[in-house]
Amino acid sequence: MSIKETIAAADDLPSEVVTVEEWGGVKLLLRALSGPDFPWFMRTMHAVGQTETDQLEFALTYASELIQRGAWDPDNPAARVFDPEDIAGVLDLKSFEVRQRIALKVISLSTPSSLEISEEKKDSSPESIAASATS
Repeated sequence: MSIKETIAAADDLPSEVVTVEEWGGVKLLLRALSGPDFPWFMRTMHAVGQTETDQLEFALTYASELIQRGAWDPDNPAARVFDPEDIAGVLDLKSFEVRQRIALKVISLSTPSSLEISEEKKDSSPESIAASATS
């Protein structure tokens, strides 16, 4: 396997399998947003704000979109559970409380913590990069 194929095959996105009892006990693989979904997430989050209250508002407003973009089949991790047309046709018709809970989990998986950000900044300092290059 080439380096590129190894990188492409690596499962490096934060994810979590959740059971949604209210939906018949179905299991969803919730995964951090990436690819074309991540710029949408960042633009929309930036417009709403970064506080915990802002994230709650974001989850309230965009719950179905977040689920559509972040829910995958745990038995086939390459397959999304919902298509974009399912936002209005399926998800918007489901319990708001359930959608909000799932959406908040997708947000938490997609948003690096402040500790991760500070560690990343520290690790990307010129001194750190130089030290890792010589080891």
